Amino acid sequence: MKPNIVIFGTGKFAEHALEEIDKSSIFAFIDNSVDKIGTEFHGKKVYSLNSLNELVKLHEYKIYIASTYYNDISTQLKAYELIEDIHFEDVAKLLSINKVREIYNVDADIEDEFISIYIKTKRYTLTSIERMYALYQSVKYIVLNDIPGAFVECGVWRGGSAMVIAETLSHLKCYTYDLYLYDTFEGMTEPEDVDVNLVGELAHQKWSESQKGAINTWCYASLEDVKENLLKTNYPLNKVKFIKGKVEDTIPDTIPSEIALLRLDTDWYSSTYHEMKYLYPLLVQRGILIVDDYGHWLGSAKAVNEYLCEEKINLLLNKIDYSGRLAIK
Repeated sequence: MKPNIVIFGTGKFAEHALEEIDKSSIFAFIDNSVDKIGTEFHGKKVYSLNSLNELVKLHEYKIYIASTYYNDISTQLKAYELIEDIHFEDVAKLLSINKVREIYNVDADIEDEFISIYIKTKRYTLTSIERMYALYQSVKYIVLNDIPGAFVECGVWRGGSAMVIAETLSHLKCYTYDLYLYDTFEGMTEPEDVDVNLVGELAHQKWSESQKGAINTWCYASLEDVKENLLKTNYPLNKVKFIKGKVEDTIPDTIPSEIALLRLDTDWYSSTYHEMKYLYPLLVQRGILIVDDYGHWLGSAKAVNEYLCEEKINLLLNKIDYSGRLAIK
């Protein structure tokens, strides 16, 4: 049989993948490192994506991404008109939980249940494994303590964090909570001068370069894409509300009566302040607030801090990782 598999990556991830894939079915490897291109890996030649594309018809091969940089490589492959889950997929789905633990250096006290959810959802989010785990634990805390209200997320991208919520609820066999997902589904909104990252880079330059007609390619994901991804979970889609538009336009017109978990991930000062102003008062006592980019985008932190100061709210914002913050009301 003609070899029909191409593996993108030649590191530890690929080594583990070779334990699950018949080597005789592998045609070649792809790597972005100029030091590896042209060499051999386990007896197969290593190509750049472009050079392999010139040699063969890529859509005739099954490409497995064996890298922790799945989203970056996925973007590369899509530029060659390759379709996710048809022409390429994440090789992590083939690996055991223990191998995934080793690759991502996951702490021993992290539950296997979370690892299985992580494998299923990680390619649909840009957040770290630490923030994903904090969200997973938060959902469990809310359900086990019978805390009322909806799960609300502002800034959805491809739906990865919402999938973590939905998968965790499904694992707990709890299907009563509504999910409210707010996003433009057209990419990032225009930032202001206050929207600077932790190393002093203005967001507006990247935003301007990413504006393509009616959409912004920075963190762009269509509503159809997000719905399709949520369908991959076991949570009933009729419990998920998709609210399209800028949060400044859709909130407070479309909001739940009370909120159990509020996750803010729109990054910019204006949107984050608006979310805090209209949604934080709906967060129930013992409900959870998560601010994804508090430590990365200064405008996000400024908005949260200003609102809490104005309302004289003393809230412990616990550090999840360099960027994420979590608080219990």
